[in-house]
Amino acid sequence: MVLNGVGIYLWEKTELTLLAGTIEFKVCEDHAWTVSYPAGNYQLVISETGVYTIYIAFNPETKEINANATKTGDAEVDPTVSIKGSWDDWTDEVVFTLADDKLTATATKTLEAGSYMFKMILNGSDWRGNGYTYHREFTGAEGISGNGDNMTLTADVAGEYVFTWTFATNALNITFPVADGIDNAADGVKAVKVLRNGQILIKKGDKTYNIMGAIVR
Repeated sequence: MVLNGVGIYLWEKTELTLLAGTIEFKVCEDHAWTVSYPAGNYQLVISETGVYTIYIAFNPETKEINANATKTGDAEVDPTVSIKGSWDDWTDEVVFTLADDKLTATATKTLEAGSYMFKMILNGSDWRGNGYTYHREFTGAEGISGNGDNMTLTADVAGEYVFTWTFATNALNITFPVADGIDNAADGVKAVKVLRNGQILIKKGDKTYNIMGAIVR
């Protein structure tokens, strides 16, 4: 930011293509978060997708922030989706591939059996925790739960987990891999997950398996 003649710091950026939504930011002292304002993030609402000029002013005496976004043109922007989780210590984002019809986006993540926390990230800045709907193909919904503002995914078996986001409904679908020993081919009867006497079992036709794929009855 640039200090003007009356002691106010100013920042302006033109030709920004922005999606409708809320931008959050802080004003930081000496390029660090240690001293930053406001205590919570400042929220600037973008009413519709387009090209904008953003103007921010900061008064170092009162700590007051004023910001506005002026739309200067129209724009069509493809939505983006990614996911970040504890499977790699929250290091990298898994970027989804947008479907040709732009209604859904999909990504695949190889996981070991275990419990993971994760969040969805929409359009690079909109972090979604347990504030969206979700379901699981093949195995039911009991393996995904809210944990504060994160989601917890219980991976039953090691393998490829397919995440599909539907934009119209803000719904996340996770397709779980099938345990070894269970034939869940496209034709015939599909396997389903059941909870019996506190134990998770998988039924397919007249056979019942445990989560490792061994037949139990």
